[in-house]
Amino acid sequence: MGACIAFARSLAACEVAARLPLLAKVVRPMNILQVHNRYRQPGGEDTVLANEARLLREHGHEVHLLEAHNDAQDPAGLVAKARLACNTVWSASGARAMADALARFKPDVVHVHNSFNQFSPVILRTATAQGVATVQTLHNYRVACANGLLLRDGRPCELCLTDGRLQAVKHRCYRGSALGSAVVSLTGALHLQLGTYARRGLRVVALTEFAHGLLLRAGIGESVLRIKPNFVYPAAPQLQGLPRDMRVVFVGRLAAEKGVDLLLDAWRRLAPPGWTLELIGDGELRPADAELGASVRCLGWLDPAEVLARVASARYLVMASRWYEGLPMVLLEALSVGTPILVPRLGAMAELVTEGQDGHAFNPGDPADMAAVLGRALLQPPAAWQALSDGALRAYQQKFSPQANLQLLMGIYREAMDEVAR
Repeated sequence: MGACIAFARSLAACEVAARLPLLAKVVRPMNILQVHNRYRQPGGEDTVLANEARLLREHGHEVHLLEAHNDAQDPAGLVAKARLACNTVWSASGARAMADALARFKPDVVHVHNSFNQFSPVILRTATAQGVATVQTLHNYRVACANGLLLRDGRPCELCLTDGRLQAVKHRCYRGSALGSAVVSLTGALHLQLGTYARRGLRVVALTEFAHGLLLRAGIGESVLRIKPNFVYPAAPQLQGLPRDMRVVFVGRLAAEKGVDLLLDAWRRLAPPGWTLELIGDGELRPADAELGASVRCLGWLDPAEVLARVASARYLVMASRWYEGLPMVLLEALSVGTPILVPRLGAMAELVTEGQDGHAFNPGDPADMAAVLGRALLQPPAAWQALSDGALRAYQQKFSPQANLQLLMGIYREAMDEVAR
């Protein structure tokens, strides 16, 4: 029932967006300041940032970037570590950087993608205090969870939501450190208590209905929360309509939380003649070549363009995660090339698939059910598979395309600006 409600809400939002004229045509060009604290390893947040900047510029808006890099900090000694801890909770340097950027660029909207940990959430207070419309996209659950993933021991964990934030310290959830876990947990708790996420002119973006519900439970008010998924640009024309091999593709880390062992168990139970399971990625659960069997191939990490080509020429993309995931970009990419998806009914992934229309879902953590669903999917006649493929492409166009995303993004910007103007 929850998945049905989530789908209905997202579909309604997309239908409304589709009926509206392109907002970029009816409002003056905006001046937007993106703010992003880059992690040491590039990831999906960097891609989202770049995609949104490109989209906004394509529609006549001016985009500036204020950024920091976590690889620039490597504290040694007690004083340096204490300074970093204080900076994580309340960054005076981040507040100054934000104030300087506001004075230099005079933005209509500040859009923060990540403030952890050199900027800290204090930059939201700095921007809103100067009467600037401000948007914060929460790409993870760090406001409620020290590691940002609601993940512990390879499985979903909501102890900080149900039993209090000291659970993060008890279980050393942030990089195995009790002190680090305490600092990160304090940051989220303090800024929620001080109303940092309830400021006038602020909107907080959740990527999915599932994330929206968790952030409500964490303490962010419904009046400021909005849902806007990520998006991907259409694939190159040569990737559309490729001949489909009898392959099922998995893309991601070969790790316990990704459920690779569950997937391999399900595949061995199924042993589908003529089909190949292709694993793209690497990690601690990468099986030895001798363990793979004739119908499983492990390709390691590939160039992103090659990954998309492999997905575009496969029959299905499969995920088997044990944890909630966020909004995996590879799923959106699969939909964009009309590749149906097979996912567990878990967290946001349950929202992404409409059973029998653009893919199929199975019980999480259950290789027997996964094998049964895979078996039915692989035996579908060509017409039924084509209907799934058409449905996947339709879902992309309605919910995860640049056009649909621009409507939602500009609507959120305008709402924040209107509140500031009142």
